[in-house]
Parts: sequence; structure tokens; C-alpha cells
Amino acid sequence: MIAFPQGENQKATAIARVEDAFAMGKLPSPDDAARVGLMKCLTETGEPRVIEATLGIPGGLALLAEEALLIRQDDPADAATMARDWVDAPAIGTDMTMVATRLVTWLFERVADADVLPVDDLPRCFGFVRDLHLRVLRGETIGRAEWAAARTEALAATDQEGDARRQLVAKFAETMAWPAATARTMLIEGARLYGSICAAAEEGRSDTTGDQRIEIHRVMDQLFTETAVMREADPGLFFPDLFAELHPELSARFVRDLDAANAAYVGGIVECAAHAILLMRAAAA
Repeated sequence: MIAFPQGENQKATAIARVEDAFAMGKLPSPDDAARVGLMKCLTETGEPRVIEATLGIPGGLALLAEEALLIRQDDPADAATMARDWVDAPAIGTDMTMVATRLVTWLFERVADADVLPVDDLPRCFGFVRDLHLRVLRGETIGRAEWAAARTEALAATDQEGDARRQLVAKFAETMAWPAATARTMLIEGARLYGSICAAAEEGRSDTTGDQRIEIHRVMDQLFTETAVMREADPGLFFPDLFAELHPELSARFVRDLDAANAAYVGGIVECAAHAILLMRAAAA
């Protein structure tokens, strides 16, 4: 897979299309009808496989970039910079075949370092799947049977694991148990799970105890039930405001932790997209 196989004019045209879409307010856009999306800017169909066939950029990386741009739509300048950097990153004529696999192995490193679990407590399937991708980087060909065996083990771990954090890591391994070069949706699904793992790690750093979380949700559930008739009579009644009015301390703690977890989730996805840009640049070295 060779980036911009038609040369300088093709790359310049791709960059110009992205810049024009931002100038017209179509990328990103809070209006679903007006939004065109990064991939639609670059090709008529906006399909990942067409991105690969025409521009020589892995479709999975395009899906990941599009997700990050939607997340960043509240900051158009930042989103514009990210989109332009993404299109500009691959050098003309660079072999992009292994970039997705390199991003996957980096993701495994980030999950292991995310403080969601001690390294020696990671599910066995995590290392199993990671090693398959590392073998691909070393030039080995992994057959369908090995990928299927890895998925089966990870799926079993996901279903059987009782601890929520170990289950989340097992689900990550299950999702990533496909060859990165052909599984186009795997990267964005893996990035979302990495975001969830970052959020879980952030939750673990909070000073809110498990008993306090149980109490917060018990009170919320009780209040939600007790106010059902009131909320039905007044559709404009905003339940979070009601919860904050009646239980200000519990509400403040809940909102603080939720905001931190959401920021960690979003940050995880954007971090993946930013690292993809670095890997695309490095592929020319």
C-alpha cells in the first residue's frame, strides 16, 4: 500500500479538499446534514477501501481520524490542524502496509501502562493477541486459525471474567484479535475500548470509594422512581438539576467523577489518532 501513488498533485489536491471543507464549515460540523466527513472530502464514496485503493492510506486510520475529528468539533481550529496533519503525514511513495499494525502494538503498550490493572494481572489472552501482532511486525504470516484461536480465548475470558476491569481488558484483546492490515474497523473499536480503559483508570484514581458510588446510584435510582409522575407532568424538568438541588454533595461528587472519566475517554481516542499521525510520518524513515 503506497501513499499517494499519483504523486505530488494527488497529495496537494487531498490537502486542498480538506482545507476547503473546513473553510466552508463542513468539516467538522455540528449539523449532520452539512457534515461531509474526512473520508468524504478525500473520495467521492468516502469508503475506507476506496481511501486505500486511491490514496494508499489504510482505511482503519481514516476511520480513526474521522472519529477524532467529531470529538474535536467544538474546537474547529484544533480539528482543522489535526485533519491537515493527517493528510499531510504520509510521504509520497511511502509503504504504509505496516502502519496499522504498529499502531495496534502501541495500543497494547498503552493499555498495559494505563494503571487499570497491574501488568502481572493482565488476562492471558492480552499477551496472546499482542504477540500475534508483534510476530506480524517481524515479518511472519499469521494464519486464520491462529487469529481465530486468539479470538476464542479472548471471548471466553470476556464472558467468564467477573472483575469489570479485567473484563474490559479481555474485551480489548478480543476486539484486536484480527489482522490489522485488513480489519478496517478494528482500530476505531480498539481506540474506543482504550478510551474506556483510560476512563476506568481515572475512576480508580478518584477518592470516591466503592461504597460511595453505590450510595450515589442508590439515591439517584430512588429519586428517579419517586419523581416519575413529576417528570411526566413537566417534560422540561431536568433530572440532574433536581438531583443537584436535593443532594448537592452527592451530585457534585458524581459530576466531578463523570467529567474526569469522560475527559479520559475522549483523550484516549484523540491520543490514538495523534499517534497514528506520528507513525505515518515515521513510515518514510
